[in-house]
Amino acid sequence: MLPRDRPRPRVRVRANIGIASERAWWSEQIDLRAETVRVGESSYYSGMYVDVEGLLQMVNPSIGPSSLIPQCKCCTHTFNGIPFTKPFMGLRETAEPGGASAA
Repeated sequence: MLPRDRPRPRVRVRANIGIASERAWWSEQIDLRAETVRVGESSYYSGMYVDVEGLLQMVNPSIGPSSLIPQCKCCTHTFNGIPFTKPFMGLRETAEPGGASAA
């Protein structure tokens, strides 16, 4: 709540456009839907968006703690509060076939 002695912030409103058409317009202009969202160093959450009907949807419902790989072994990585099930696989170049330590 703002103190009464401060002016209220101005809000821009688009005229002559309904909410549904506004959402459709934005979804056509830019698609910023991330499959996961990281909060902090090791906490990941499902990416969400509001569809044209105004319903909250997951960007990719097939992603879960069993499909993600931790970036380090010192942290407990979680997805929606559940620990990842895959182990840390080392640095990227050592985990890929043909990497520096692959024999």
